This record gives sequence, structure tokens and C-alpha cells, in this order.
Amino acid sequence: MAEPKKRKIDPSNGGGTTEAGDRLGAWLTTLNEAYGMPFPAEIGRVWALACEEKSKDPLTAFDSLGVRLVGPFEFLHGKLDSASVHLHMQWRFKFDPPETLTVLTDSSTNRPSKHWCYHRDDPAKLPSMITSGTLESYTHHLEAPSLLAFLWQLSAAKKNAKLEALFAEAAKKEGVNLSSAAATKKARDKAVVATTMNRLGLVVPYNKETEVGYRECALSDAEMKSLISKMNAGTASDADLDSFDDVSRFVDIANDEGDYGHGLEVGTNYFCLAKPNTRPHNEAKRVLKVAYMLLSRPICEEVIQLHMDYRNNPSNPPVCRNYKKPAPSP
Repeated sequence: MAEPKKRKIDPSNGGGTTEAGDRLGAWLTTLNEAYGMPFPAEIGRVWALACEEKSKDPLTAFDSLGVRLVGPFEFLHGKLDSASVHLHMQWRFKFDPPETLTVLTDSSTNRPSKHWCYHRDDPAKLPSMITSGTLESYTHHLEAPSLLAFLWQLSAAKKNAKLEALFAEAAKKEGVNLSSAAATKKARDKAVVATTMNRLGLVVPYNKETEVGYRECALSDAEMKSLISKMNAGTASDADLDSFDDVSRFVDIANDEGDYGHGLEVGTNYFCLAKPNTRPHNEAKRVLKVAYMLLSRPICEEVIQLHMDYRNNPSNPPVCRNYKKPAPSP
């Protein structure tokens, strides 16, 4: 049997195929292939609504709600070339862990300080929630179980009855749950093995019977904050440096014994606390690279390396945009 021909994407149709009934499937396939990970079908519904609401400039279709479509939506709109731009780095804020992918930014300014992301604990799986973050803080907040649920809630808060009804109808078509952030957090907490300083929590494979997969850090959050603060300022004592070395040694031991979540927790917290071009920052890069490799999360492994290098360059803006892919090795 001959291989079916791929249909061409028609930008005049908002990025869909020439057959209107195939648009959603084509968009989803395009995103899955370009990003190397699965997207929920709801993203096609959101894009379709944006194209219907403002066909000439769908990225700004929901500016009345205070949000602008970015990231995957820019790609669908033909604004990003996946051959040259690293899609996972687009709109990556300073404190964004690699589990997040920006889909919305604050529409009130051309230099947004707030954004909303799809969050996936494992890039091989569908997003589990929508989170928000800012430039000023490493803490992130759970906003909704899905993008449609968030936009529906936002429409209700902004008293935009038209969009509220459209998002509710789209959610019904996709079978998307419009539950609150509190309900989502309650369900997620069952899978979280540890809290993290960014408030997103840690989800890794963990065997409760053998207790393999995660172990607690030797330092409390308060102790770690104090230690990294001193190292950032260059005032750490010899005893402090010994303590830092001990944490690194404990991470390596935990990895050898299958507790990969330990290194992920330490690295994530260092990522939140460490100033660029410091020893803790470099250790965060090392520890997280190994953790993601051991957890078989190659997209996170790649993104954390690129992002840490990006943060180390003081001339780079705090929000990454149009990040060029590294040239292939000869």
C-alpha cells in the first residue's frame, strides 16, 4: 500500500489543512512532530477559536482577557521556524524549569513579566496542568487543569460572557474537565513525592514497598537557602563549602542506588536559588543533566543545558525568544 501523501498546511486557514474538518488533527500532528512530545487536542480548539475571533491576527484574539497566545501558537501561525529556532526555548523565563512550556503571556506590554505554561512532569506524557510564573520570583502557581479550563475561568473573571460560552462549548466537545485549581492540586498531590522551592513539586517513579526512586535531601530548605545565599555572595566558610560538597556526594550515591528523584530535587532547588556563573549554578546544571538522563527525559535534559548556559550570559535578556539552534557538529 502506498504511503499517504502529507497535506500541505494552509496559513490562510489559520494554519489548518484545506479540508476544514481535518484542521484540528493536522495542527495536533504538526505540533507533536515539531516539539517531539504529545499535545492535548484542546490546543487545536483554542487555536480554532482564536482564528475565528480574529482571523488576521489570531495571536491577539484574547487580548481582552489580558493574555496573548505564544509558543506553540506562534509556530502554528508560521512565526517560528523549527529548523532554526529551538521551540522549547521560546518565551522561557529566567526561573522556568524544563518541565514548563509557555503558551500565554501578559498582553498588556511588549515586555511581559508574567506568563502561563503547560506543565509536564514527563515530556513523553500530556501536560498535567497550567501554571503561571513571573520574572521576579522562582515560585510558580498552579492555575487550572487545562488551557481551556484556564481561559474559561479567566473569561468568567473578566465577565466576557461570549468567550466564556465559547470556551465552555469547546471544553465539552473535547471532554475537558473545567474543575478548579484546588481540585487539580488535590489530585496531583497524590503523585508528588516531595515539595520543591518553586512550589511545583516533584513527580518521579517511586516504589513505596522498596522505597526506591526518591530520598530526602540532607539539608532543610532553610539550610539550603542559607548555604546558597552565602555562596552567591562569596562569603561561604570552609564548613559551608564542605556541606555543599557533601550534598553533591549524597546526590551521586543516591543516583547509584536508584533514587533519581533526590538529584532532581537538589538540582531544581539550586536552579531556583543560585546566581549565574557561580559554583551552585554550575552544580545545578550538572546534577539536573544527570537526573533527567537517568529518568529518561531527554527533552528536559537538553533544555536545562541550554537554559543554564543562556542564564550564564549576562548580556542575554531575562526572557528567551527566538533562540537559535546550535549548529550541527561537523
